[in-house]
Amino acid sequence: MSEDKKPALADKPTDASQHNAADNKDATLTSEEKRSGEEIALMKLLDNLTMAQKVALSEIGRYGYNLKFIRRTDDGTMAIAMAEGKVMTIDDEGEIEPNPDIVIRK
Repeated sequence: MSEDKKPALADKPTDASQHNAADNKDATLTSEEKRSGEEIALMKLLDNLTMAQKVALSEIGRYGYNLKFIRRTDDGTMAIAMAEGKVMTIDDEGEIEPNPDIVIRK
């Protein structure tokens, strides 16, 4: 290739802020996509709760508790909510157990 046909280095952005702005935009899209995926997963979990469980979850949500997972048992579904390392469970009838006898794996 002759020298006058090589792309000029000056044509490429040389300012680091131009690179960072593009990188930050990509990072924002990634976190938005991640958040969207988490919201979809939560909505799927919520679809498996009874109305009584949803009401109870809303009540304890005011204290920072969030639904983490659902455990299916012979007695029905058990919603497990956590806040700051504390655990509460909600049975099918919406009864909240503030001190459940369960072990959460890490």
